[in-house]
Amino acid sequence: MKALQPYYFCLLSIFIATTKVYASADEYSIYIDADFSHNLESSQAIERGINTALKGINYQVNNLTLSTKRMDHRGNTKRSKKHIQAYLDDKKAIAIFSGLHSPPLLANRDFINKNQVLVLDPWAAAGPITRYPDPENWIFRLSIDDSKAGEVITSYAVDHKKA
Repeated sequence: MKALQPYYFCLLSIFIATTKVYASADEYSIYIDADFSHNLESSQAIERGINTALKGINYQVNNLTLSTKRMDHRGNTKRSKKHIQAYLDDKKAIAIFSGLHSPPLLANRDFINKNQVLVLDPWAAAGPITRYPDPENWIFRLSIDDSKAGEVITSYAVDHKKA
């Protein structure tokens, strides 16, 4: 865990540097827009990972206190868009982490990019999520996408097969 702390600090610093301007040392939120109703385990895994990273830096970056804000979209794209709008209305929100489902990101991709919403995608793996026709894309994949996973897994299996 200690070796990863500089990585977490850099990542959280980038969130703050590339998002909204801040004026004081108040608490700022990282939204987690995921399915906490039907796919609780995957959403909790993402939430725990973020909180582990934040705990490693004492929930502080550049004198800002950070916390997570759980938003349950239940796999519903319209509910997810309402959460994105709530993020835009929240002057103390710095980024949104998505969850397991790709459809909320795909359905809201144009809205996300038009409004320059920083979305970090640790799980949803549909290839088109990050293949936006415009060069400016505000959704950042933190894992491999479906279109590449099969090739990577197959190559690894072939390279490490036992005779």
